[in-house]
Amino acid sequence: MGINLSAIFTLLTSPPGYLIYHLVVSLGLAVIISLALARRNRSVNGRRALHVLIGCGVLLLIHISLFITTFLSINLPVNNPLVPGMVERLAGSLTIIWVIWVYIEDDKGFILTGLNIFLSLVLCFGAAVSLVILYLQPLIQILDRSILDILWQGGSLLLILIGLVILIARRPHQWGVAALSLIFLGFGYSLQITLFDTNFSLMGPVRLALTLTLPWLLALTQRFPILMKDLESPVPEIKQESNSKPVDTKPELVDLLLKINLKENNTEKFQAAARALSLSVVADICYLVRILPAGNEVELAAGYDLIREIDLPSTTLERDELLHIMDAWADKRVLQLSQAHSDTRDAYTLALSLNYHQIGNMLAYPLNFPNQPTVGGVIFLSPYTSKHWGAETLRLMDEIKYTLTQVLFAPNPLDNLRADLDRKQEQMDKLREASERLSNALSEKESLISTLGSTIKKLKAKYQIEKLESVKQMDALRQEIDKYHSQSNAQRDITSRLEHLTAEIRQLTQERDQLKTDLARANARIKHLETQTGQTGPTRLSMDNQVISLDSIAANVRLQVASLLQQKNLDLEILNPDGRQMIRTDPELLQNVLHGLLKNAIQVSPYESSIKLTQNLSLETGMLIAEVTDFGEGLTQEEQTALFSADHEAIPGIGSIQAIRNAIRAIRVLNGKIWLRSKKNQFTTFRVQLPVRIID
Repeated sequence: MGINLSAIFTLLTSPPGYLIYHLVVSLGLAVIISLALARRNRSVNGRRALHVLIGCGVLLLIHISLFITTFLSINLPVNNPLVPGMVERLAGSLTIIWVIWVYIEDDKGFILTGLNIFLSLVLCFGAAVSLVILYLQPLIQILDRSILDILWQGGSLLLILIGLVILIARRPHQWGVAALSLIFLGFGYSLQITLFDTNFSLMGPVRLALTLTLPWLLALTQRFPILMKDLESPVPEIKQESNSKPVDTKPELVDLLLKINLKENNTEKFQAAARALSLSVVADICYLVRILPAGNEVELAAGYDLIREIDLPSTTLERDELLHIMDAWADKRVLQLSQAHSDTRDAYTLALSLNYHQIGNMLAYPLNFPNQPTVGGVIFLSPYTSKHWGAETLRLMDEIKYTLTQVLFAPNPLDNLRADLDRKQEQMDKLREASERLSNALSEKESLISTLGSTIKKLKAKYQIEKLESVKQMDALRQEIDKYHSQSNAQRDITSRLEHLTAEIRQLTQERDQLKTDLARANARIKHLETQTGQTGPTRLSMDNQVISLDSIAANVRLQVASLLQQKNLDLEILNPDGRQMIRTDPELLQNVLHGLLKNAIQVSPYESSIKLTQNLSLETGMLIAEVTDFGEGLTQEEQTALFSADHEAIPGIGSIQAIRNAIRAIRVLNGKIWLRSKKNQFTTFRVQLPVRIID
């Protein structure tokens, strides 16, 4: 006694079995639609619920139309199987493409939806043409019915194969359920082709496959995001972590902790801390997060994958990309998300950063100094092991919270000592140079004093000799005067000789007085030279640049680009909160930097758009931070890399490469730095950091 497979598969195509088929399919779709309507307006992201609502609504409309057609064909006196058979095949093909659409979320515009609508219209047009051919076939023998039926069912199998390829390539949520559903449908179509005659009757195997697979669309309800009140409610107590560990991690952990202060820069220190934290709590992935000073950006400063034992790259995100974590940290709260919350914006952002389809359970712990706002935090993820974070982990983080904050975010005392040592060494070098200059000057003065001393000694010796000779001459003359005075009565000519001798004595006296004057002048010169040798250090020369205000810089730059702005009717918005602050720098080089960046922004900006120039001073670091933002074409990652290469003379999204490179040269002369951040078709921001001297 054999089994009649034909009777089994035709059970769902005749009364009352066809009512079971329509009831099961319609009830499952109605439940999904009800849940989507309930979650659409209350969920974090109602777009996903709307996507499921539209897809299931179209599927329900298709099967209501099929039910009406089947009901009318069974209950009307004229029973023509061509119309319900064609409607059955059209409904099967439409069900396949809309099942694929509802599983694949359309996150990139109207492409997938438009393609589905186009295919639906093409299938409807094909069904109408097929009906015309079936009605005219007995008259003009256009196509055989069996060939037309094989074309429809073969096309349905081709749609199933294409859908499987798309699902495997994109792997959306519940893609495994979708793939199994399509495989069941393909099996049903294969049975329909092999076991039944192609006479455009109703398809029993396909209906059986739909009855078994369409209720699995209930898996789509897992996509609905959690309610906001559920996200903000306290996370229930999670079971305690197991104290058993496969290996003893203490030696490696202690070694990592001891090496943290040996790291030369902050990047290496953050990476070492991430490894130590990941190992201490046995976390699959550990991220260290730093909130940037502006407050609207956060930096994933370092990360470590314990399972793969690799360091994860750092990245900078907008605050809204980690919205719930940042809101919790602003209130100094710990945020825990389980796998049921994997559809939040925060989980989606972290999954993209990891290039992984899930993040498992998450613990986001804030870090702050005592009585200070949150400066960063730690994020533990478990995408591999789905580990839960319980009271033991929270207790450990509470104990090390302030110490970890001090290690990661406080200035390193060794860095301060090194900076102080560098300053002292610089002062010592300056003092050493001054000492050498003074020693050279003193040697020159001593040499001059020695020369003048020798001259004075010679003059003194000459004076003593001449004085001695003058005394001798005066004594001799005095003796002669006495001799001639005694003979005055006898010899009259002695008077004239006496007068002559008196004149010679007067002349010698004048010469003696002149020598005394020269001696006094020489002594005064010696004292003057001795006074000069007591001077300390040469006069220091000022090497600073010009003093100028930030308002003046902004005004000069606006004046330089005014004509270019007027040509494209652009609006230059200048944000200059520290405009009245005076700084000392090279104004010509600084204006070259800003002019080059603005010239590029003007050329790339669309007509009647805006450009933003921002100037800020960092009083702590003594840095001028300037940003130029345009809203033009934007740059991809490859174009950003090519910009700083000399091999390209034209790059999409850059108006003037020469202007950018001129600005970069000026930045290098000023010992500054430049960064670039851009999103394609959105914006491009050049950020410049220049050392200046701030005038108090």
